[in-house]
Amino acid sequence: MYRTLRNGAAICLLIAAAVGTWYWSRTTAPAEFEPVPARSAPLGYYLRDAVLLGTDEQGRVVYRVSADLAEERPDDGALLLNGVLVEFQEDEQVPWRVRASRAEAQPEQSYLELEGEVRLESIGGEGRPPTLVETEQLRLEPDDHTAVAEGDVRLTVGENTLSAVGLKAFLKEDRLELESKVHGRFLP
Repeated sequence: MYRTLRNGAAICLLIAAAVGTWYWSRTTAPAEFEPVPARSAPLGYYLRDAVLLGTDEQGRVVYRVSADLAEERPDDGALLLNGVLVEFQEDEQVPWRVRASRAEAQPEQSYLELEGEVRLESIGGEGRPPTLVETEQLRLEPDDHTAVAEGDVRLTVGENTLSAVGLKAFLKEDRLELESKVHGRFLP
């Protein structure tokens, strides 16, 4: 009888352990993530707080692209970025940084297509007021240190503001060229 009671207690203990293990090991989705709807397209990867580094031929870091979210589009290999910041390394002596809501980078291409509240900002120094260029779309070629906007552009230097259509920026040279329809008042 003692043996039957001991075997019964052991079986109850094993059943309780199995139920407890199942309960604690089940997976639940965190409250902050919504389930992803099923898609017919293949899934790519995504990264939160992504940092991409651009290097030169010697492997030295030249620029850094930071994004709140980076997502691969597997059908064409494009990289989609949200909450984008591009900064050049101090050694490059490029006194500019770029911010945008979104960007897209295609494989085998050396530029970023930025869009949505694009801000090209000079890093002030030597008693010069900072320069700010605002536009909705900008093509940034970080390896060449150039940027091109074809649409409306607003240029602010200190208290002075100009508007134009089209811009070429030579970032390493710290030079901007407004293309056409330049309007505004620029006081010395």
